[in-house]
Amino acid sequence: ARYRSAQSAPPAARSRWLAAAYPWAHLASHAVTLAYRALYLLGRTRVWSPSLHLLGLRLGRHFPDPPQLPGAEVANATGWARAWELATGAGSAALWGAVYALQFGQWWYQREHLLQPYQPRKVPPPPPPRAPYSGRAPLPTRRGATEAGPRLVLLPQDRAM
Repeated sequence: ARYRSAQSAPPAARSRWLAAAYPWAHLASHAVTLAYRALYLLGRTRVWSPSLHLLGLRLGRHFPDPPQLPGAEVANATGWARAWELATGAGSAALWGAVYALQFGQWWYQREHLLQPYQPRKVPPPPPPRAPYSGRAPLPTRRGATEAGPRLVLLPQDRAM
């Protein structure tokens, strides 16, 4: 009677307080994180999250150079460089085209037999009959036994016969 089951015992005051305070603490942590991220995206702070702020880390933005137009490089190149660029581009396109054509051909011919009219195969004829025990080695005989033919032998598990 000294020990009570866990279900019948009332929860301790500390666990009741934690159960009541957890949703509010969770909401507060997410609200602070949202505020940090919104201020970072608006350019008001250099810190992305509260955890990075506690660690003293900052995210740095990297703005790459704007991409150049595809024709600008070819226009400034010499004749040989321009021909080389065109040849490699054409070779790459031809390679991918050949791979696609090969896959398409495999797909096309994979189901070709289903499009043909059904022709059932003929049943093969049965093998020719042969005499039993022909072409096999004869059974060994015991010494002193007469050639009277096969005899019945009872094995130990066959004693009930």
